[in-house]
Amino acid sequence: MTNDKESPTEKTPVDRSPSFPVIPLKTSIKRLEQFENKFGRHPSPFKKAGLAWGMKEGSGQANRVLAALKAFDLLKYQGAGDSRTIAISENGRTYLRAQQDNIKKDVLKKAALKPKAIAKFWPEWGADRPVDEICLDDLVLTHGYNENAAPLFLRIYDQTIAYAGLSTHDKINELNNDPDSENGDSGNRVNDPPPPPPRGKIAPMEGERIVFTEENNPNQYVKLVVSGEVDGYLLDAISDYVNRQKRRLKIITTPVHGVFDTEYTNDEEGHKAEERDRKLNEEINSDE
Repeated sequence: MTNDKESPTEKTPVDRSPSFPVIPLKTSIKRLEQFENKFGRHPSPFKKAGLAWGMKEGSGQANRVLAALKAFDLLKYQGAGDSRTIAISENGRTYLRAQQDNIKKDVLKKAALKPKAIAKFWPEWGADRPVDEICLDDLVLTHGYNENAAPLFLRIYDQTIAYAGLSTHDKINELNNDPDSENGDSGNRVNDPPPPPPRGKIAPMEGERIVFTEENNPNQYVKLVVSGEVDGYLLDAISDYVNRQKRRLKIITTPVHGVFDTEYTNDEEGHKAEERDRKLNEEINSDE
């Protein structure tokens, strides 16, 4: 198993992997207490939240810590864009206010299984997961983690499960039975996506807007929904997602005369791309 010593730095690997908290639950609880000591019961402006931890306003390090506490459902975001604020969540406030140890332990168990990445592997790994070598191969070869992120995730997983005191008898659907929980209502199917709603019936939630759509056929399309400002961090995340999907589909992008051209190793995908280009040219010519 991995070393229980906390990571000295709170950094995300340069090459993106599936998202997971960059600090374990124990450290997140300390950060929660520091946040309350700094801001009390009042929400904090998003960019100033890092002041609670001695971090620069709006820094990437502060944003990663915020994301971790949100993943554990200890803090919550309110509003959107520049007016967004950070407040202590209901679970976070329960932990801070509870006098009985059993109530605090219950909050810790719920918080430990809130992050999607941890909840995904808990039914399979439990509190006594397979040896590092097996888990690392599983993460890198099957689930898209890079070689830097995989061992960090194992360390976060081990420390979080141990600190929360989870055992094999703890089930996700029993601990997180809130219908609004991001993990769903089944301990064995926490990451199964819900069935798609009828086409044309999808509407953005409050504060969201649709900035891009692309349709291949009536039952196959992409829709990009955005909340707040689109910054370089989000653009990099979108780019990384596209690159991972290209690797999965074995699509090779190579520079040709200074311009990137796409080579399809899958003939069917190549024909689809050619057909899309042909239709686009027809539309352009008809507009002229």
